[in-house]
Amino acid sequence: MTKSEELGQIMDVQVDLMEALVKTLHETQKALVNADRTLLDKSIRREEELVKPFHELETERNRCVQELAGTPSTITALLSSLNENERMKVLDLRKRMTSAAESIMTLNEQNRVLIRNARRFVEETIRLITDDHRRQLIDERM
Repeated sequence: MTKSEELGQIMDVQVDLMEALVKTLHETQKALVNADRTLLDKSIRREEELVKPFHELETERNRCVQELAGTPSTITALLSSLNENERMKVLDLRKRMTSAAESIMTLNEQNRVLIRNARRFVEETIRLITDDHRRQLIDERM
């Protein structure tokens, strides 16, 4: 297997992991909206399972790009040294990675807002039922 084929395989697996992460982030969002603790725990564990191998593959991808280019480089700089078929495959994979990365960032931001709002709700509820609130919740005249 050539280095360019190895790069293509690494990127292909990375894209699959990223697309699986997008699906998992949708599950996380659903769990947050529905306050489903079981699904949330399952989704978070799945996210962790997907991120670790992605980072390991990222190291391999960078090593492969460096070996192909001869120096530390980017995929963009490497494209000119690939043949047409390899270049088209890498460009397609890069496009899919970019799309998945954008989806991941959007979902992470949406989930962050959901978590922040849920936390505020809990804090406000606690404030209402504790001494921190000025108005009595129970009429003690009885």
